Order: sequence, then structure tokens, then C-alpha cells
Amino acid sequence: MSKSAWTFLLFPLVIASSAALALTAADSTQSPRYLDQGWSNQIRQLFYHTPQGSRMMPYDWFMALESTGGQEMFAAPANLERYGFLKGEVSSPLNPGGLPIGFAIDTVSIPERGRFVGITCSACHTTNISVGDQSVRIDGAPALIDFDRFYADLAAAVKRTLFDGAAFQRFSQRILAQPNPPLSTNSVNSLPSSKRPSRAMPQYATPRSFPDSGASMR
Repeated sequence: MSKSAWTFLLFPLVIASSAALALTAADSTQSPRYLDQGWSNQIRQLFYHTPQGSRMMPYDWFMALESTGGQEMFAAPANLERYGFLKGEVSSPLNPGGLPIGFAIDTVSIPERGRFVGITCSACHTTNISVGDQSVRIDGAPALIDFDRFYADLAAAVKRTLFDGAAFQRFSQRILAQPNPPLSTNSVNSLPSSKRPSRAMPQYATPRSFPDSGASMR
């Protein structure tokens, strides 16, 4: 094959490689530049944090859960960003706990559970792209999240809390101590005070047994 033919075939690869170096997934801790995509920041926050029916686990439980590696909180931004989640805005009325983009608090309260936290479409369809030294937010673009590792680590953290008496004691103390997350009147649905969840822990929530099992977990 002639030199000109090789040049013709390899040139697109060189261009693609150069573009990959210049255009990469951005550091999630860097403040991004927002493109004009035809919506306001208020609508953007609704896209990021409006619940869509995905009830992963009670919000209070998620916020009180420790990671498997020690007493670091599983919901800590630094921990969640390890899986590829993007940093959320703490000031957002829909996100009082400062969870990453794509986490939403259900407005419906479940007896003895409270409001649930879940994952929304925005978790998978929001990304930051680095162009040179600038981080650019692309709403609707595919995200780079390792969901398999996230759910595996979450399950491991729940298991540790269930079987480790000291971890469960710290977990339950956080549950009973923390107030309900406030809901803004500007959110999609405001929760009446009469429907706020009870702070009581479920009777079966102990590190040794399941409900109606009749047997010890050990």
C-alpha cells in the first residue's frame, strides 16, 4: 500500500485521538459553564431533582448510612462522585441534603419510613465535558456512572449496618436525631405537615432479625 493510501486511512484516527485528548469527561468538582439550552436554572433543577417514582430507600436511612470502609457517610459527595455522579447544588430547594444530580426525594410519605430517595433520568443524562481548561455542562448527554459498583457498594453498606451492632447503633442514632428534610413551596408538590413521617424507628429494625422471620439473622 502506498504512503498516500496509509495517510488517507490513518488521518481520521489521528484527528479522533486529538479530539479525545481535548474533549474528555470533566472533573465533577469543577464548576461548569452552562450552555444556553433553552431553559432556566429553575427548570434545570426540576430536571435534576424531581422524583419520578424510583424509591431506592428511605431518604433518612440513605443519609445516615455509613460506607463499608469505616464511618465515612455513604451519601457524602466525595463518596458518590467516585461512581461518576455529578455534584448537585446545595442551595436547591429540591435538594436540601446536597446530593448529586439525579437523586430526588419523593414527596409522598410512607408510614414508619418517611420519604424515599431515588434515581431520576437526569443521573444518566447529564454530563460535564472538558474543553481545554473549561468544564461545560451538557444536559441530556450520556453520563459516565458506574451503577453496578454503586449498587453493589450500597448493598454491602446496608448489610454491614444490619450485622454490625456498633454500625447499627450509630445509624439508628442518626435517624432519630436528624430532622425531616424541608420541602420548598416551589417544589412540584408541597408536603402538608400532617403527612410528615414519624420519627419512630420500625419495630423490627434491629441488627439481628427480619420482620416475621421468627429466626435470628445470625
